[in-house]
Amino acid sequence: MRRAIQQIGQLSGLALVQVFTLLLYVQTALAQEFTDQVSGQPIDPKLVPIAREIATDAARGPGLPGPFPEKRAAFDEVAVGLGGPGPKLFKVEDSRVSHAGVETRVRIYRPSEGNLPVLVWAHGGGFEKGSLDSHDAPLRRLALSCQCAIVAVDYRLAPEHKFPTQLNDVFAVLQWVAEQGRKQDFDSERIAIGGDSVGGNLAAVTALRARNNGGPALVYQVLLYPVTNVTLSSESWKQFAKGPWLTRAYEKNALQEQYLPEGWDLKDPLVSPLFADLSGLPPAFVANAEFDGYRDQGQAYAWNLRVAGVDAIGKVYPGVFHDLFLMTGRLDEAKELIGESGEKLKAAFSG
Repeated sequence: MRRAIQQIGQLSGLALVQVFTLLLYVQTALAQEFTDQVSGQPIDPKLVPIAREIATDAARGPGLPGPFPEKRAAFDEVAVGLGGPGPKLFKVEDSRVSHAGVETRVRIYRPSEGNLPVLVWAHGGGFEKGSLDSHDAPLRRLALSCQCAIVAVDYRLAPEHKFPTQLNDVFAVLQWVAEQGRKQDFDSERIAIGGDSVGGNLAAVTALRARNNGGPALVYQVLLYPVTNVTLSSESWKQFAKGPWLTRAYEKNALQEQYLPEGWDLKDPLVSPLFADLSGLPPAFVANAEFDGYRDQGQAYAWNLRVAGVDAIGKVYPGVFHDLFLMTGRLDEAKELIGESGEKLKAAFSG
């Protein structure tokens, strides 16, 4: 250290300015990682009490079963319990979208009658679980918050269906929303895309695909703790490799073994959008939980969007962990996340 100080002392004035500018940049970058980018306040390093209770209960339990049918049923049961009863809406209906010889189930939420802007939503669940039912309560709340219709996509799951099946299902529903807008009483000039966890991955990649294909046009993205880099190599994954809630080993298996075909490039932009050209994309709200391995890659995605000239907000919710969106029956922070997402969407739809 003494030698380093002596060497700095020998630098010219210009070189000193460059060194201290670099140090300031590094200090600022590190501070951003642990600072709420909306409020600028430091992130609380402790789990909130209810989140700690949820994590403790999960750690004491048997975990998800091995076989996929049982695993999916158990995930839905946990999610429905955490979500609590969802509010009543003007209309909620299930439908099907036909494309490429298959039919994809969707659930359409309408908070009111009339021609409404619409949000296409892809659910989380590691590409291998999650359903219309697991996300029903939070999507009802979000529909009320944003005062828009929501079309939730029940895409086909891994490992029975590998990439890009899930992406194809979501993109087909987006095209259906744009093409059938008038018949379905959607405002096809005001369409947004969103998702949580791997659903955030599908939403981000669908926005890329829409840009590359010349449409459908999107006005906004809501990406909740999105999977933007399936290599799982960020610093937060080193920090939270064993949880709470998620483990790196489980996520690596779900993403790299169950979802992707063997030998697939993990840095393919349609798999890991963190490595994509992000110019020309719609504005975005990227939300992450503090105690989550996906935290750093989500906020890195928000940063990359801004560097590419996209209006993007990155926010870290302190004291909570992954799947926050599903916990509206237990956590006030989950309701806050939905409220803030709704406000961003309303602003985008009105702009």
